[in-house]
Amino acid sequence: MASQKSLDTLYNYIQTKRSNGHSYLGYPVYDTSRNDLKKLGQIADKYGFPVEWLANLINHESAGTWNPAIRNSIGATGLIQFLPSTASNYGVNPTQLAQMSFSQQLDYVDKYLERNLKRVLDEKGKVPNTFNQTDLFMTIFYPVAVGNPNYSFPPNVQNANGGIRTPTEYTIKALRNPPFPLESYPSSYKDFLQRFGNISGDGFLNPNRKWWVVPTIVVTFGVITTMIVYLYKKRKNG
Repeated sequence: MASQKSLDTLYNYIQTKRSNGHSYLGYPVYDTSRNDLKKLGQIADKYGFPVEWLANLINHESAGTWNPAIRNSIGATGLIQFLPSTASNYGVNPTQLAQMSFSQQLDYVDKYLERNLKRVLDEKGKVPNTFNQTDLFMTIFYPVAVGNPNYSFPPNVQNANGGIRTPTEYTIKALRNPPFPLESYPSSYKDFLQRFGNISGDGFLNPNRKWWVVPTIVVTFGVITTMIVYLYKKRKNG
């Protein structure tokens, strides 16, 4: 499950941006609730990647506003900047997306991920351990580049996005001021597991944790106690 600590960190991050009056293209920071962010965590859990990565993605795509109504000059709208053609695949248009609450639009984020992650999900519907934060970003920005961090974007894509040439460069830009910076929350699934033990970030399944210590002590204590009782009864009866 998504770490409650991370969800709390994200909530405070967003509320601080609201307090500071952050906005972009006239769109203020959306007043996300804790329930909104809980739902965000559930979507990340569904596909088996860290909620921290999804938070960084939405923070970047919405220009730090977390506002489902935000729309850019080419009509891309919302939390992951649905293009009009993309929105139509899910039976909605940009105006309808812009009128949704954060939670309502998350349903369409989920639908988008379900469709576009399908080719990499395992039999349990989870991303493989080779999946990384750049792959998640590319699932939204340029799906054909998933799994290829050095993919060269076509000239028109580069020109429209400030000269960004590869998924790696895109990731660097996306992580300039994220809720969960790279130095604390690794971009590699493998490195994330090594640092936190599981995707919840709480270390419950940390491979460095000697999980066998407590059970071994309990079992050993029980065996010793049983032997003492046995020897005491045998001596008493003898």
